[in-house]
Amino acid sequence: MAKKRYAGLYWTRVEAYDKLDCKGIETVRRDNCQLVRTVINTCLRKILIDQDVKGATNYAKSQISALLNNKIDLSLLIVSKSLSGDGSSYKNKQPHVEVAEKMRKRDPGSAPVVGDRVPYVIIQAAKNTPVYLKSEDPLYGKLFR
Repeated sequence: MAKKRYAGLYWTRVEAYDKLDCKGIETVRRDNCQLVRTVINTCLRKILIDQDVKGATNYAKSQISALLNNKIDLSLLIVSKSLSGDGSSYKNKQPHVEVAEKMRKRDPGSAPVVGDRVPYVIIQAAKNTPVYLKSEDPLYGKLFR
């Protein structure tokens, strides 16, 4: 895909591949939700191992359809990022920082602190609403489904 971002089959024997090797892409990065990791990993397996591009396309379309029809469990849509400072230490507004601030206002005792990973989901909002304003605590976000 790009420098330090690739996926391929790892071969040490002539008879068969050893494993699907992914580096730097969404399947191994922590800043994506589980649904993205699963869909990309499944599509890569279908393309590289099964050599079934049409099957990969159909799978991706089915998952998109399920997502648009609210048939995907909210737990698969949780994203988490590490909190490295308070809101003023970030150049631009970030979703996880906004969620941490919302959590602090709702319950100061359980709010994340610097170094914690802050889980969040992106909820539906008006068109052109910035992503950081659409971010919400997953426990609170269930109320919006």
